[in-house]
Amino acid sequence: MPRCSNSEGKNLWMFRLFPANKFTLRIVKTATMTLADLVCNVGGAMGLFCGFSILSAVEGVYWIAKGIFGEGKRAAAGRKKTEEEEGH
Repeated sequence: MPRCSNSEGKNLWMFRLFPANKFTLRIVKTATMTLADLVCNVGGAMGLFCGFSILSAVEGVYWIAKGIFGEGKRAAAGRKKTEEEEGH
């Protein structure tokens, strides 16, 4: 083993370490995301940051559609009743 000396005059030992095997194992990780993972991550982020969930969005679409199409059916039913009453 070679000896080295520093500026203070003290002797230091130098060790050289070499791996016993030159071949190493390399592990490669690939991030993959399924559609379910994407939906869960987006829904979780919206719920965390906006207080909003996908179920709330679906419910909002439902009520809007019910308001648009439900009122049209009720109005048509109301006209039909008034026409029948006027005809009798």
